[in-house]
Amino acid sequence: MRSRSTFPVAVMVGLTAICHATCAAAEANLGPAALVNGVAIERPAVQELVKGLARAEPSPPDTARIEALSRAALESLIDLELLYQEAVRQGIKIPASEVDREVDSVRRHFDSDREFEAALASRGLTPASHRLDTLRTLTANRLLERTVWRDLSVSSEEVEAFYDANRAELSQPLDEIHGSIARMLLDEKKSKTRAELVDRLRKKASIARLPPYGSDLPKQKQSAEQAPTPTSPE
Repeated sequence: MRSRSTFPVAVMVGLTAICHATCAAAEANLGPAALVNGVAIERPAVQELVKGLARAEPSPPDTARIEALSRAALESLIDLELLYQEAVRQGIKIPASEVDREVDSVRRHFDSDREFEAALASRGLTPASHRLDTLRTLTANRLLERTVWRDLSVSSEEVEAFYDANRAELSQPLDEIHGSIARMLLDEKKSKTRAELVDRLRKKASIARLPPYGSDLPKQKQSAEQAPTPTSPE
C-alpha cells in the first residue's frame, strides 16, 4: 500500500486487548453474534468493526470500553442488515458495474492485487466476501436515497437561523460558509431520518443477540414479508 503508518505502542497494546477480549469470546462461543430475521451477523465482522472503532479512541480502550464498543458495533451491523433486507424486499438492485467501481476505488489504494488481498485477509475477508459486503452497503444506501432522503433539503432560512444562533462561535461571514452549514444540516437530517427508519424496521423484526452479546432467542417467526432474498451482483 502506498501510505503506511506505524501505530504507537500504546495503541498496539489496546488492539492486543481487543483481540484477547473479542477473539477469546469468539472461541468460547462459536456461531454468529446475532440473528436478524434469521440471517446471521458473523462474529469476525463485529470484531473487525470494533478494531476500527478502537483506533478512533483518544486512548487505548480498557476491557469495559471494549465491551461497550462491541455492543455498539453489533448494533450498527444489525442496522445495516435491516436496511439491506428492506432494500431487497423493495426490489432494489445494484448493477454489477457499480459494485466493480466501488471495489476498484478501494483496490487503487494498494500497489498490487497481492497487497489488496492480504489486507482483506487480515480482516477475515476474501475478494468475494468483500465484494458482497460492498454490494450490501450500496444496496442499503440506495434504499435511503430513494426513500427517506429523497425529498430532504436545507433552506436558506435554516442556514441563516443556524448562523444567527451560533454567530459567537463563527468567525467567517455567512456567504463564505453558507454551503458548509447547509451540508452539515443536511447530514444531520439524513442521520435523523435513517435512525427513524431503522427504528421502524427494528420494531417489526426478529432480532436475537447471542452470547456474549446477549442471550436472546428468536421470539417470533419470520414472515414472508420480512424474509430477505439472497442477492448477488449482476
